[in-house]
Amino acid sequence: MKLSQENLTTLSRYAISAALQAGELVQNHIDKRFNHYSKQGADSLAAQIVTEVDFLAQEKILKILSETCQLYDLAILTEESEDDRTRLDKDYFWCIDPLDGTLYFSKNEPGYSISIALVSKSGESILGVIYDPYDDRLYTTIKGQKSLVNQNTINGFSNKDKEVVTILCDRHYFQDQIYNEFIDKLSQLFAKEGYHSIKTLANGGAVKNAMGVLEYSPACYFKFPKEQTGGGCVWDYAASSCFFTGDAVVTDIKGNRLNLNPMGSVYMNHCGIVFASNQKIANCIYQLYQNQFNKI
Repeated sequence: MKLSQENLTTLSRYAISAALQAGELVQNHIDKRFNHYSKQGADSLAAQIVTEVDFLAQEKILKILSETCQLYDLAILTEESEDDRTRLDKDYFWCIDPLDGTLYFSKNEPGYSISIALVSKSGESILGVIYDPYDDRLYTTIKGQKSLVNQNTINGFSNKDKEVVTILCDRHYFQDQIYNEFIDKLSQLFAKEGYHSIKTLANGGAVKNAMGVLEYSPACYFKFPKEQTGGGCVWDYAASSCFFTGDAVVTDIKGNRLNLNPMGSVYMNHCGIVFASNQKIANCIYQLYQNQFNKI
């Protein structure tokens, strides 16, 4: 079934309720003792760690959204449950990260969030809700409508300091020699475009880093393709990508559309990702990767 704007508004209310209630649950556990587990096949400590709070938050979200799956014939893809691949058959599916940035949460540091998106069968995010319970910031958007933070309009990519580009990155990349070499060369390309300085920032998990591109504009956040599993998953980027409209860019590392409903693995290691404030910044990343780092 094709969803109308009225349907999307209703579904957004469900997602907002789910994100807020999951966020309240998460914050209620911040000072409590809880069990930690490790995921197999993840490529960093941040990706490996999972807690019982992740599962509790997911349970809370699913309890609220389950009614919509029956009413609107929706599938579900969520981080802490196996992909049943019904997302490939339905016209739309919920894409849920019940607690992105679990490592930050476990340390009681800012950088974690709850992320809920509605994704079409074609792999496009059409509704995004992100809640940062640490700072009590609720981001909401529906494709074709205004993006809001705490009910106030997000005024696009402000480009406050047009000479400085902020490069958002996952914290463990600070120890990655190849990544740092890439940034050094990237800064030279940025300088040719009028950006004479860069700064790097680890803003939290993948969701917070992606949204940081919006908040610290001009900015970018990118990951290379690689053979081993990792590079984030569909649920890391589904909601945040919906906020990137106008001149803002979300693609894979080569500039292709980011498919949020892949036939194969939900991991993004095969294609990499680029979030950028504008096409100029994105083109610098594409060019450098293609010319010098295309074997990464």
